[in-house]
Amino acid sequence: MEALELCFRYPGNRGLIGRKDFTDLRDTTIRTFFDVCPPRLVYSYNKTEHCVVLNTPGVKSEILFRELKDGSGLGSLNLGFFYIDEAEEVEEQIFERLKGRLSLNTVA
Repeated sequence: MEALELCFRYPGNRGLIGRKDFTDLRDTTIRTFFDVCPPRLVYSYNKTEHCVVLNTPGVKSEILFRELKDGSGLGSLNLGFFYIDEAEEVEEQIFERLKGRLSLNTVA
């Protein structure tokens, strides 16, 4: 719910929700997200890219779902926020890399 709030408070925001293993991410985290997110808030969901675009006013916001096993694919992201489900499973270097990706200016 907090991810949704950040996307609606700051339209154009991009966040990442991750977990160490994609299977766990898909079976628990993504499923829970869609259980709590009202369908009217979802503009689109790309199952291949694991990206939700939200119906935020003006510029659309995005939430990316990513596996955090080795941190590949995090190097060029510009994020406004991130969440790690079951953070104790993720290496500290992945956490530090994600902190370094918090470069999206979401202040209106």
